[in-house]
Amino acid sequence: KNKNFFVCGLLLGIAPLMKQQGIFFLIFGGLFLIITSLINRKSGFNPYVKRFILLVMGGIVPFLIMVTILKIYGVFDRFWFFTIDYAMEAGKQVQLNEAIRNIKSTFTPLWICFYPIWIIAGLGLGALFIHPKLKKDFRILFILLFFIFSFLSICPSLYFSPHYYITLLPAIAILFSILIDYILELSKFYKKLIKLKYVSYGLLIIAIIIGIINQY
Repeated sequence: KNKNFFVCGLLLGIAPLMKQQGIFFLIFGGLFLIITSLINRKSGFNPYVKRFILLVMGGIVPFLIMVTILKIYGVFDRFWFFTIDYAMEAGKQVQLNEAIRNIKSTFTPLWICFYPIWIIAGLGLGALFIHPKLKKDFRILFILLFFIFSFLSICPSLYFSPHYYITLLPAIAILFSILIDYILELSKFYKKLIKLKYVSYGLLIIAIIIGIINQY
């Protein structure tokens, strides 16, 4: 239903209000809709144009509400300085070589604590293209775009502060689950591989246990 696209835009539009980088998720939603409309162009563009407009309108509403409230209380200029002007200027200060050092220094502790999750998620990225259930309804495209824009959401300032990775975690969780589910699917289709399902359970349990242990 078309109204669902407005609701989707509304929810995606809240993301930038929580963190500026959240704008990438709104862009992701719009780009996914554009690509799927181009692939399905035989059915005509009009329905997709309406859906895109509704998505954009929904995405703008949270920002307009926030701006209205800030204007009423007379703090809009302060908000714009700290969230836009200051953030853009700070991002310009970081050079590429510094960015590489930043991501190494901040990602290393995350890797040490949760390396099973990162490894399984990486394998899940490969399994994404061969999973039989994901070949329908643009699921591969959706997940791949979501992962790309989730990664982009941690990049704008090039500081790669530890809390920036929060916006990447949902995509990592999806890729992690893809590998687990792919192994389960193999165990269902091939009787000789029936014991593989225990491997998937084991990977899940080991990843959780190691993550918990490394927190202490």
